[in-house]
Amino acid sequence: MKVVILTIGGWGDTLPFIALGKGLQSAGHDVKVAAVPDFSALVKEHGLDYAPVNVDIRALLSGDLGQAIMKNYNIVKGIRFFVKTGSEMIAQAFEDFWLASQGTDAVLYGTAAFIGSALGEEMRVPAMALDLYPIYPTKEFPNFAMGLPDLGSYLNRFTYHAWEMLMWLMFTGPLNRLYREKLDLPRAPFGGIVRQARLKKTPVLSGYSPTVLPQPTDWPSHVRATGYWFLDAPAGWTPPKDLVRFLQSGPPPIYIGFGSMANKNAQQISAQVLEALEKTGQRGILFRGWGGLSPVDVPDTVCLIDPVPHSWLFPQVAAVVHHGGVGTTAAGLRAGVPSIIVPHIVDQFFWGKHVAKLGVGVDPIPRKNFSSEKLAAAVERAVSDTALQQRARDLGKKIRAEDGIQRAVELFEQWVGRLVEN
Repeated sequence: MKVVILTIGGWGDTLPFIALGKGLQSAGHDVKVAAVPDFSALVKEHGLDYAPVNVDIRALLSGDLGQAIMKNYNIVKGIRFFVKTGSEMIAQAFEDFWLASQGTDAVLYGTAAFIGSALGEEMRVPAMALDLYPIYPTKEFPNFAMGLPDLGSYLNRFTYHAWEMLMWLMFTGPLNRLYREKLDLPRAPFGGIVRQARLKKTPVLSGYSPTVLPQPTDWPSHVRATGYWFLDAPAGWTPPKDLVRFLQSGPPPIYIGFGSMANKNAQQISAQVLEALEKTGQRGILFRGWGGLSPVDVPDTVCLIDPVPHSWLFPQVAAVVHHGGVGTTAAGLRAGVPSIIVPHIVDQFFWGKHVAKLGVGVDPIPRKNFSSEKLAAAVERAVSDTALQQRARDLGKKIRAEDGIQRAVELFEQWVGRLVEN
């Protein structure tokens, strides 16, 4: 079966889908991943076909408005961001998704690639939603993107419907343009494609661990949390020699990296990170990432790196400091080491609080409150709290016993088989 996976975003929005694509390929399917050009080489390195989504996410996040949102995130700023800058970007992405889907037998689409539901309908092939966190309505907690505390069962569930309407209002223009120019369909439905897909009971695979966050009890049978989709190193991969030497030259270091979170004040953040490491007497590994963590003067106790598989690196560090994206959060939990989360936007605030609630990480440090003093205090606790470290090891062991990719592949084949029969 020819399968296309549609996604748009940074590292955490892309790597899990490459991992799932590899699982589907191993099961005998022909898989294509549509993603932004930053990940073209990675998709191909893992043996999958690639289709471009010609959107510069990095430039978008590093722009003035993107930076303002990450510095002091709230839902109003988030909506303003997408209304002001997202219309043309989304229109381009929608067209690229349409091109990538031609000739496919099934469409799998990420949260931000919700047009996949309409593409499946237009081509009369099965469509399935892929979520990396629980985005399907539930009374048990509010929608992650809203950044709200628990509001009680009725209002919690309402936040998901409110989000669907906001998505519809924000993207009605690009949606109707695609419907008019490319799809043999009427205008985009009232309330949007996300709402329509929910009403049509489109199957949903949610790629997070129910061990970390139990699946909501009010989810219907066509929505399932499978476990995480981890992207491990490709066959034949070897780690950089200088990084291996650094790891072997002393005690386990602290990993610090903010993934796809761009930062115009990278040198200031880098200086604060180095100061915190010096205060605590810890060695450090700094992932440059899109945030540009690359201090000018680097002591011998610090190693700068480009992307390496988290599955290889994280078990060798004392703690992981990161932005709280679902992918990096999952990798840190799987490794069984304490987490220190510095949330920037959207679901990262939830994961920061939830990891601390589980007792496997310290209280999160929102980006707007970040300082060398706060980071130093968090690092001190992470490397000295033996009970926290043991809880992290125990949770890591449970996550490593799961096989989210295999479970997702099984559900995909069951559901697609039924959809084809019907």
